[in-house]
Amino acid sequence: PERYRDPKGTESLFNYFGDPVIDIDIHDAIHVHKALCPYDYFPSFVELTEEETRQFQEYSKKIAQAMHAGGEGHPWVGRRQRVMQHADEKLMALDSLLDTKLKDQSYMFMYSPEGYDPDDEERPDDELAGIKATEKIEKLMKDKGYKVSQYNGDTKMRDRKILQEKLAKGDLDALISMKCLNQGIDVPEARIGVFLSSTK
Repeated sequence: PERYRDPKGTESLFNYFGDPVIDIDIHDAIHVHKALCPYDYFPSFVELTEEETRQFQEYSKKIAQAMHAGGEGHPWVGRRQRVMQHADEKLMALDSLLDTKLKDQSYMFMYSPEGYDPDDEERPDDELAGIKATEKIEKLMKDKGYKVSQYNGDTKMRDRKILQEKLAKGDLDALISMKCLNQGIDVPEARIGVFLSSTK
């Protein structure tokens, strides 16, 4: 129940619900309680470019200064996170994966970065920029012959169900999403998730 970087929210949850009744780790949730499906996890590490590294260091200094002054570093924390979310090499790593380990694969979910790309001069709002990121992934995959569709906040509820069914039937190889798949959807046929949004 602990909320990330939200001590007040965490306190409210504990005040309302009380202490946790039981603590189950991922291993037991999968193998003992059969509450989660087993999975293999293959991290693919990428480097920040020189400019991204410079931005990361700049925001880190601002965060440290803000925390030293008694603050939390906001909004610099979010900006630093976006540098990692939109690292240029992530798309290059995906390009390579689609030609090797993911070649001819289907039943995939692609998780797109959200928020604006720090390289964008116009600095659009987060939602629009996230959609722009999904478009980059969509173009890359379509150019390689994959059948894909975006699955984002603009996708109407009735269309979401249709897209899930198309993925399940193999009419689509992948759904590209920003946030919308985070809460979980019921597509038992899904086999692969690629998290380009990860910052850790």
